[in-house]
Amino acid sequence: MTEIAFAIHWPAGPPPRPAPDAARRRFHGQTMGTTWQVDLFGLEGRSDPSIQAGIEGELERLVLQMSHWRGDSELSRFSRAAAGEWVCLSREFLDVLEAAVEVCRLSGGAFDPAVAPVVDAWGFGPSQATPRTAPPHAPLAGSVGQIEIDRERGCARQPGGVHLDLSAIAKGYGADHLARFLSELGAASFLVEIGGEFRGEGLKPDAQPWWIDLETPPGQTPQRQIRMALSGLAVATSGDYRHFSMLDGQRFSHTIDPATGAPVRHAIASVTVIHQHCHLADAFSTAIFVLGPRAGLEFATRHSVAAAISERSGEELKTTLSPAFESLLAP
Repeated sequence: MTEIAFAIHWPAGPPPRPAPDAARRRFHGQTMGTTWQVDLFGLEGRSDPSIQAGIEGELERLVLQMSHWRGDSELSRFSRAAAGEWVCLSREFLDVLEAAVEVCRLSGGAFDPAVAPVVDAWGFGPSQATPRTAPPHAPLAGSVGQIEIDRERGCARQPGGVHLDLSAIAKGYGADHLARFLSELGAASFLVEIGGEFRGEGLKPDAQPWWIDLETPPGQTPQRQIRMALSGLAVATSGDYRHFSMLDGQRFSHTIDPATGAPVRHAIASVTVIHQHCHLADAFSTAIFVLGPRAGLEFATRHSVAAAISERSGEELKTTLSPAFESLLAP
């Protein structure tokens, strides 16, 4: 039997909860090439169709900003810009770009959204042209760290030839964005999920938090089961078991190592990060996954990132927790 550990952290005390008779409301749809779902209590003065439409409108706005699959997005416009050109961008796009540049710097380039050309070469991008054999390994031609950002003007400078793929941070930002949107509507208790990235707020009527279980890859038996309480917190996971392709009879993760220009291949099955901001949990989990077991744990320890690193050992799944994650466990 596996041990069940509870990760729960309320620095300011237990959050408020809705009325005991509040009804649970659920909304769902598709965005960013994946699915989304929102569960909430409250907002009795607003109809389900109006809430659904509001959520869909906010998500569509983000897609028009950050999709590398759409030629009319802000991201595509930036990627097409000439070397040295300043491109005016939305506040949300600059928020994500600024965070991406910082995580790239902290991780020594392990997280670098300038991987778009390499992602496409492996058949994981918009072209969807799967190669018959593995492309030659090659590091990135440019880095997101070369991009200059002018927040006062609301612009970013294209250094030349930098093509962005924000997939490893945009879904997390979408969860953060929807959390702000719902809070502004007056919702005090909700759980947002976009493609497996979660952001929770408040308690449910029974005074329970929004619990999320650490996912176990298919065919693996976990050493311990970890359950996380999300209230004012977010959780994101990067792994090799959801998105992968078969090439030359081999299984390749869709996560690219910027240093080699090839998919990540090591014993890590998944990395889960708890953070106040889902977009940073998203980016940090990717960086740690790319770095690998030892360097990833060292990175999480050095930067106080609450990370759970799960490695395959035969059919068993061994999970190592960073000190910051250990500190969240209930005694």
